[in-house]
Amino acid sequence: MEMKRLLRVVQMNLTYLPPVQENDWSWSDLFKGNFKRSAVLTSLIFRGLELSAFFLQFVQWWQNEASQGNLTNLPVPEPPPLDANSSKYNGKCPICLQILQIPTVISVSGYVFCYKCIVRHIGNVQSCPVTNYPASIDDLIRIFNESD
Repeated sequence: MEMKRLLRVVQMNLTYLPPVQENDWSWSDLFKGNFKRSAVLTSLIFRGLELSAFFLQFVQWWQNEASQGNLTNLPVPEPPPLDANSSKYNGKCPICLQILQIPTVISVSGYVFCYKCIVRHIGNVQSCPVTNYPASIDDLIRIFNESD
């Protein structure tokens, strides 16, 4: 309603455009000779451009997947230096300080915890208890021993 009033004030009218006549053609028209060369040429050029754009996007996606999907391409960081207490806590959970039960690592920090301890902690805090890096349940990875 508001638009109609505004158009009346500036003395303008809205009208519908006549339908655009497309230069459609089919392969049977092409073989019979019932076509306009310009229509066929423009149609082929536009289809070629569309196909080229798709192909370039596909190649770009392929390259991104190839470079991001291979973890061996990533640099291996140096392990942190050991401190005086490192041997005392070897094989123990940093949360409960007991022997690791179902050892589970947080992928964002690399620290290993008991599964129950880290699930409870991440459920409450959503971060690694050692580094405070943001973490979620999806970042947990179970560590399997040879005996498992």
